[in-house]
Amino acid sequence: ELQERYNVLNEALSTYNKCKISYLSTANKIREHLIHPYKLYLYNGSWFVLAWNETINDFGYFKLNRIQKIEKIRDHFTILKTYRESDYLDSFGMKQNGDYYHIKLKLKDLYAVLIERTYGKNQVITRLDDHYTILECDMQNKSVIMSFVLGFASKCEVLEPEWLRNDVKLELLNIAKLYQGVKEND
Repeated sequence: ELQERYNVLNEALSTYNKCKISYLSTANKIREHLIHPYKLYLYNGSWFVLAWNETINDFGYFKLNRIQKIEKIRDHFTILKTYRESDYLDSFGMKQNGDYYHIKLKLKDLYAVLIERTYGKNQVITRLDDHYTILECDMQNKSVIMSFVLGFASKCEVLEPEWLRNDVKLELLNIAKLYQGVKEND
C-alpha cells in the first residue's frame, strides 16, 4: 500500500496533477484534502509528501502511511512562484515541525549504530568506553523525540532535558500498569 501511495504521488508530482486524499490526522479523524504534491522525502524512517493543500490554502506535510485513500485527478497545478523548498525542509527534516529541543542520551552498546546516522542538528557523539556512548543533538517535535527514545528501550537513559526524563518515566509506569498481573506465558 505504501509503495502504491508513493507511486501515485510520484507520478502526480512529475505530471503536476492534483491528488485527492483521505488522511488520518493525529487526532484519529479522517479528513479529505485536495493537494498539489511538491516533494516526496524520507524523514526519520517514514515517507512524507510536502504539498500545497487547497483545503486550507497552505503547505502541509503528509505522512504516506496515514493516507487512507489517494486518487490522482485530472486537474493540473502550477508551482507557486513564491515556493522555496528551503522554507519547509532542510538537511534535518521539516522546518515547520515544532520547536527544537536539545537532548542528551546515554546509550549502552550502540556506538556502531549511532555513528551511522544523523539524528538531529548539532549532533555530537561521545564514546565513553566500550559500552557507553553519549548522544547529544537538537530534535523537533516532543512526540517524535519520545518515540525515538523509547525505541532504544532499556539501552537508553535520558540525561537531559528534565521534561523528557519525566515523560519517559511516566510512560514506562503506564506501560508497566498494562502488564501488571500478566503471567509469563500470557
